[in-house]
Amino acid sequence: MVRYSRLAVCGCLAVLLSGCAGAGTTANPPVTSNANTISILIGDAQFATVGTVVPAAPTVLVQDASGRAVPSATVTFAVTSGGGSVRPATAVTGANGVASSAWTIGTTVGANVLAVSSADAPGKTLTATGTPDVPAVIRFVATDTLFLKQGDAQAQSVTLVDKYGNAVNASVSGTVSYSAQGSTISVSSAGVVTGVGPGLSAVVATAGAATTSRVVGVTGRPSGNTRQFVGVANRPFGLAVSGSQALVTQLDAGTVTRLNISGAPSIAGLIAVGSVPTGISVTPNGATAFVANQGDFTIGVLDVASSRQTKTFPCLSTPFRTLVSRDGSRAYGTTSNGELTAFNVSTSTAIFTVAGLGPANGLALGLGDSTLYVSSMSGALSVVNVKSGVFISSVSLGGTLQDVVASPARDELYVADEQNGLLFLSPALTVTQRLALPGAFGVALTADGAQLWITRPSFGVISIVDRATRQVVQTLTGVGVPRRVAFDRYGVAVVTDEMGAVYVFR
Repeated sequence: MVRYSRLAVCGCLAVLLSGCAGAGTTANPPVTSNANTISILIGDAQFATVGTVVPAAPTVLVQDASGRAVPSATVTFAVTSGGGSVRPATAVTGANGVASSAWTIGTTVGANVLAVSSADAPGKTLTATGTPDVPAVIRFVATDTLFLKQGDAQAQSVTLVDKYGNAVNASVSGTVSYSAQGSTISVSSAGVVTGVGPGLSAVVATAGAATTSRVVGVTGRPSGNTRQFVGVANRPFGLAVSGSQALVTQLDAGTVTRLNISGAPSIAGLIAVGSVPTGISVTPNGATAFVANQGDFTIGVLDVASSRQTKTFPCLSTPFRTLVSRDGSRAYGTTSNGELTAFNVSTSTAIFTVAGLGPANGLALGLGDSTLYVSSMSGALSVVNVKSGVFISSVSLGGTLQDVVASPARDELYVADEQNGLLFLSPALTVTQRLALPGAFGVALTADGAQLWITRPSFGVISIVDRATRQVVQTLTGVGVPRRVAFDRYGVAVVTDEMGAVYVFR
């Protein structure tokens, strides 16, 4: 029989008891050095302006297999999508197992992804969405000149981009403000542009520090109530308008004054020409003008840009009027003996001469620039085919005929008769109505074709006639001795006053 000493038994029991006590304890096990899990605490699913640091720094918790925080664990942060950067790229967890880094997202609008890893733990990803920065550049969708008729309206659209080229939503309320630069338009807060009066203005769009503008040309007619003037000496008489400039002949100076009529009218320069310059016309591009030098018996050719008379054509008698074709290829000049001469603008050479038209002081082109109507102070209205240089017909209207203009459709003519007023004629040259406006001299049609402006120098007034009703709708006084009237392409009126002024009506 084997016998165990009391001491040995007690030792074995102590060992067993010790083992049993260890299996049932609630004390924390020792922390291991291996990271088994990474949890995102804050910083996921954020929104931030492109190129900036996200509001909440990406912060993670590293734990071991028992769910205990792992201190001193190395955590790696890496940008995997969207660009940008992260600083620091690696961080060490603190005693609480937490590590974080600053994340700057990329400069392109959209998704950004940040990967986080540590030792053997499965990696995690955080996302952030980049939103546009403030507008840095603003553009109108349509950048060419906007043309409107007076009273018409059109909404404008813009595009916005930030400094990185990302599109900014221009439709967000308050992002874009609109304003008018000039008095010929009005602009609503939503960017709707309305034509108020004839001329040029601009619509301005602003978003933050970014601004842009679009030129707006309004075609219409002046009310007659708003006028500007500039003093021009030596009896201003003849008139031609092109673009933003007007050319005015001065009977007593042998000069042509160049006026800037955009904004407040002002003198831009003088061109020395022949003696007693009267009629003048200019090409649509404003480059070349033709002036009737009565005292010299010449028609002068002017280079407007250099302010020089570059060539003259001798006339058999006193030259009266000149007219440039709509395409700018030809010019026509008349004389007191009834000659009509056609000129090639590009070569400054005479093409043909038609005689027997009387002392012609009015010229108007018909359809296709092929027909020219010539009114004579002896009372005759003649028709010439200026393509072939052939006289077509003539009708005696009596009186003292001055200016003649054609309707926009060329289906009606309007002739100023100093004795009998304004004459309305059919295409067959039949007088359909006489409007009693004694002293009628200069006639011009508004750009919208709605009104006729008639100067009456002997009465010191301008009569405005509604073309549809054929009635005088307004009489302008205080204009001295008005001679010629012309409109720019938008409908701004320019009038020469022989007493020493040029008026601009907007």
